[in-house]
Amino acid sequence: MLFGTGFISRPFGAILFGRIGDLIGRKTAFMFSIIVMTVPTFLMGCLPTYSSIGIFAPILFYLLRLIQSIPASGEIPGTICLLYENADKNNSKYMTSWTYVGNQIGAILGIFVTVLTDNILSESSMLQWGWRVSFWAGGLLGLLGIYMRHTLTETPTFKRLVSHHSVDKETVGEVITNHKTPILLGVGFGAINAVTFYLFATYVPDIIGNFFQANSTMLSCSMIALLAFMTMLIPFFGKLAESYCSQKIFIYSSVFVIMLLFPLFIAVNSSNLHLLIVIGILFSFPIASISAVYPYWIARIFHSKIRYTAIGLSFNFADGIIGGLSPAIALAMIEYTNNKGSFCFYVLLCSIISIISFRKIKKTTSA
Repeated sequence: MLFGTGFISRPFGAILFGRIGDLIGRKTAFMFSIIVMTVPTFLMGCLPTYSSIGIFAPILFYLLRLIQSIPASGEIPGTICLLYENADKNNSKYMTSWTYVGNQIGAILGIFVTVLTDNILSESSMLQWGWRVSFWAGGLLGLLGIYMRHTLTETPTFKRLVSHHSVDKETVGEVITNHKTPILLGVGFGAINAVTFYLFATYVPDIIGNFFQANSTMLSCSMIALLAFMTMLIPFFGKLAESYCSQKIFIYSSVFVIMLLFPLFIAVNSSNLHLLIVIGILFSFPIASISAVYPYWIARIFHSKIRYTAIGLSFNFADGIIGGLSPAIALAMIEYTNNKGSFCFYVLLCSIISIISFRKIKKTTSA
């Protein structure tokens, strides 16, 4: 529940950091987002325990999680804007494909720290102070990110907007009203990217752990290997998109996801662990290729004047609501249908919505 409510707050953060990015500058929003995200992350690791302050401990943790999720809304939109607007026309697909690489590396480091503390520290040490390590590590990485972003320069696109006095003057309401169709198409377009990542990064490992009684350390190491493999695939598909039609890459990858759902449904319901592992490896290819081309196309939908805000709204509604709540939706579907593979129908629905949205997007943007 705490995980999901953090995602629900992200559309509000998308508006806040989107407006900063479109009115003041991409770099300013990008810097502000990581500063505001680093502080609550570190403070989570410094909170007193329930035995010290009682009910205020979970309340403070909940509030810090909400604060942390708001600047997270500006991270991916800011990365997309910076990469897209700094790229040359002949390598924009490849450059924007690096958008998710940082996220993937962060996920790998997070799992690694968890495995390390679980295996080094005793259960009592984990309960006393070991759980704080991940948050402290996140705070330290945030400081490194602040230093690195300080060296960035503003994008040429935003500099032109400023020099031509073309910075957006619309209110938030006007941005949403005047651009509601492309924003909604962006949400639909991002549905498959969001739901596949969160289901296969959080929910499927839980299935393997709960239904197949897999060792937690081995499961975590397997996830690290799979995420590392996907991370290497993303820029590869970004480079491929420069020489091969990126539209076809997205469509073919989405169809491949749909094709894999039936064997996934069978594997889960038949408790076939080996088949599930093979399918998981196969899924890494379409998930990586979709992640590679998504940033390029979501950036192309919107005019530079409202790009940060519009990408933020589209991405965070898709990633925060459709994707972030997908594990909870999957659990509810399993409980309602009494079928362990019923979540596949949710992925199917999101895949179809994304394909339809993308076909409509292609009519409003150039190849």
